[in-house]
Amino acid sequence: MPRIYTTIPIEKRFWGKTDPCRTDGCWLWLANKNPEGYGRLWYRQRLDYAHRIAYELYIGPIPDGLHIDHSCRQPACVNPEHLEAVTCIENVQRGIAALINSWRGWYNGCCARSHPFNE
Repeated sequence: MPRIYTTIPIEKRFWGKTDPCRTDGCWLWLANKNPEGYGRLWYRQRLDYAHRIAYELYIGPIPDGLHIDHSCRQPACVNPEHLEAVTCIENVQRGIAALINSWRGWYNGCCARSHPFNE
C-alpha cells in the first residue's frame, strides 16, 4: 500500500509546514529538522533539505556543483528570496564572515545586532 504523503502535491505538503508570518521576512520550517536546525522533508523518495526544495519549487533547478546559501543566516528559513545558489567555498566564506561579525560585536561590548550588553 503506498504511503499517503506521496499522493499529496509537494507544494501543499511543503507550505503546510512553514510559518511565513514573521516580521524579519524569514519563513521558518516548523516540521522535521536536523541537529543544525535545517528543515527536512521526504521528496522524490528521499529525505531532502527544505530550503533546497523551496529553491527548486520557486526559483528553478539547482545548478550542478552549487550549494544553497541562506542570506539571512537562518538555517530553518525557506523563503525563496533569502536563498541563493553559490559555490561551496562562497557559502563557507559567508558563514565564517557572519560568525566573525558576531564575535566582533561581542568583543566591542555589543551583540551581533549592535545592542549593548548589560551586566
